[in-house]
Amino acid sequence: IYLTKDNSILFLMRITNKAMDILNQEPTEENRKAINELTNKTKRLIQAVKFEWLEDIKKNFGKYKVVKNSIRLREKEYINELKKKENIQVPKSNDKKEQNKKTRIDYIEIYKTLKENVLTTDPKVILDSLGIEVSIKNNKYNFALRMEKTPSVYMEIRGGKWRYRDFGDDNSGDIISIVQDKSGLSFKEALIYCVDTMGISNPINDINLEKTKDRINKLKSKAKENKQINFKKESKEINSKVTEVLPILDNTKIKEYLESRGIKNVPKGINLIKGVYKNSKNEEKQIWGVGVVNVSGGADIHFTQKIGDLKSRVIGKPGITFIQNAKTENIAIYEAKFDYAAFMQKYDNLLKDTSVIIANSASNFREVINFIKSNNLGTNSISIFGQNDLAGATFDYNIAKGLEQHTKKLFAIDYKQTQYGLDPNDLLIKNQLDCLDQKRFTSFKLVNSSKLEARVVKMEKIKKELDNPTSKPKVEDDNPSKSKSI
Repeated sequence: IYLTKDNSILFLMRITNKAMDILNQEPTEENRKAINELTNKTKRLIQAVKFEWLEDIKKNFGKYKVVKNSIRLREKEYINELKKKENIQVPKSNDKKEQNKKTRIDYIEIYKTLKENVLTTDPKVILDSLGIEVSIKNNKYNFALRMEKTPSVYMEIRGGKWRYRDFGDDNSGDIISIVQDKSGLSFKEALIYCVDTMGISNPINDINLEKTKDRINKLKSKAKENKQINFKKESKEINSKVTEVLPILDNTKIKEYLESRGIKNVPKGINLIKGVYKNSKNEEKQIWGVGVVNVSGGADIHFTQKIGDLKSRVIGKPGITFIQNAKTENIAIYEAKFDYAAFMQKYDNLLKDTSVIIANSASNFREVINFIKSNNLGTNSISIFGQNDLAGATFDYNIAKGLEQHTKKLFAIDYKQTQYGLDPNDLLIKNQLDCLDQKRFTSFKLVNSSKLEARVVKMEKIKKELDNPTSKPKVEDDNPSKSKSI
């Protein structure tokens, strides 16, 4: 076949779509062979295309592991050709792996280092370049990411890096994710945009290996230095603290608020939390709400009534919440506190002995992984209760990838596709939280990171359809009695 750039992309689209269809089916020997055949086709196709087409292919298909690996192989071959042209002597070695280590440009290491530099650098210049109007409140950047009367996004240093929290829709992320959302760029493109706008040295285009390594080492040192400075700023800038944690008991306002969310039985760990914070005039103000205390001594609370556009906030230092029950070898991981409260309304008898971790933000997945490993929790089973949207699917995948070698059994909830965008608390209110029964996990599937990666791709497709007003999303009418595997 005569290959052009367009029909190469078309072939890859057919191959990846077919692969995704197979991955969404039950795992059988026949499906395994079909996936292997599609993998080999992809490798052969990437070897056949022109090198200058690879950038466009990466933009469209870089999220697929087999395409990414095949492109990396082509790039390695290209670099070797350049070395031959420049008469660069590659030292001979019997050990091919050792030789590759000495001559290979590690693109993953470059991107990781660039990301670390972006996240530890003040993001104001990026926000300005995107036309986002920023004010400074309590030593934090305050701005809006959508139309609202009072800007509800706050960006500050957390864990040595710049992170934001959107208290209007309970979302969080970093400057790279803001660029992605505002521009529609891929992660890699958004990262390079940040690098260029911040004036960070970018070694990605260097051919000279020694020069590249030297620049990477300098970037690593710079990121480390930035992080240390940020840690010092962070310790000074925490301007709120928890003062009292009380059981809810007969607090009428909180009880009415929880009942409006379908929560009649208050589960362990959900409390009335009081605190103080300093406003922009450095005056101390009292604050209270319903929420959970985290392992850093701070708290994540919801107000019973919105304050402006704010419906929640962090008091003190942010972090994850751990609620210890009878069995620490079995762990249930929830994305948010009201996801946990919602499941405990219907399935308390199934989950009461299982210890609980609440991430308090999908971006806290690394903290969840490190906490579980360092305390040797969840060695028998880990059940992930992520939310039913792209952020939730990505959270599930990241947790699974980090912990699948740590635990014997890994489970994740399998929502119905018609429930996209509804979190567990929404489903509880609509009386649709029917994923478990009284005897066993009916819609929980034994999973691994590969299956959850396929779910992320599926969610990306659904989100794209929902975000596109010119086309109606194709949403399957799922049969509740036949829950599909992730």
